[in-house]
Amino acid sequence: MSAKLIPPIAITDDNLVATNAPETPQEDAATYDPGATYAKGARVQVPDTHTIYESAIANNTGNYPPDNLKPAADGQPAKWLRVMATNPRAMFDGRVGTLTTGNAAFPVGSGTGLQIEIAPGRVVNNIVLFGLVGVSVTAEVDDPVEGVVWQRTRSLTANTGINNMDAYLFAPIERRTDIAFLDLPSYGTATIRISIESGAGTAACGLCLIGQGKNLGLPQWGLGVGVLDYSRVEEDQWGIVDIQKGDYVKRGSIDLLVEKNQTNGLYRTLAQYRATPVAWVGYQEYEPTLIYGLFKSFDIIYPHAAYDDCAIEIKGIIT
Repeated sequence: MSAKLIPPIAITDDNLVATNAPETPQEDAATYDPGATYAKGARVQVPDTHTIYESAIANNTGNYPPDNLKPAADGQPAKWLRVMATNPRAMFDGRVGTLTTGNAAFPVGSGTGLQIEIAPGRVVNNIVLFGLVGVSVTAEVDDPVEGVVWQRTRSLTANTGINNMDAYLFAPIERRTDIAFLDLPSYGTATIRISIESGAGTAACGLCLIGQGKNLGLPQWGLGVGVLDYSRVEEDQWGIVDIQKGDYVKRGSIDLLVEKNQTNGLYRTLAQYRATPVAWVGYQEYEPTLIYGLFKSFDIIYPHAAYDDCAIEIKGIIT
């Protein structure tokens, strides 16, 4: 199967048909009141932008947060800081580390956890989900005329290393956090339904990307993936180590075999999506090769009359 680049569509009030994710509790961030006075550090949520903001100044009154995120013309500092999206929109905000959580009954079908419905209004054929918490994920394509024309359920149970009865019975259960559905049928008027089954806990999703995938080429054995760790490890003169655990991002180095007549198009595609966060898929079943981020470099080698060798360096992002 070809490696893929998947530019995500924007999720807005117009195409997010339904979600059973609860709103951010008022005790965590009260709805913004233009007549209230907010202390420095106070958090509010603005329904119009589905975003949580934090006051950057004391005695903050009458300053609508979305309009006061930058320093004023007179040099006064910004009055509000953007924190994150509200709970239902966190899975669409371009950040893997901000989670949408929920544990309600599914409005459609049976089950408990998170369920969303998106009407893209165009053909989409790929879904990539990052930062999952749950036991399984079901994706469906529901056409207004033909009904459900496609459905796939993927277990989040990771069975790597379970190769004997002792491991099967006693090893801790591990869950996959990132999965991809790459074979959605092309129905431009259909609704995409995604259901994350929570099991006994609470379901969560860090990032949901839906889009029309672009084939890059056949990935070659030898591709490399890993992580970049942003933790701080400092050692003083007595050898005492201070560790501040930070976030991390995925990285990947993918070698591709590309048919000669496809190379020029691939070159134009990569140039088009420079400095643009997208989903990258090396091998669908290899979780580390599912990366949300940017490509750092793209190289082409012309070794043969029928095909070309290409190499892409990818780095995940924290936004």
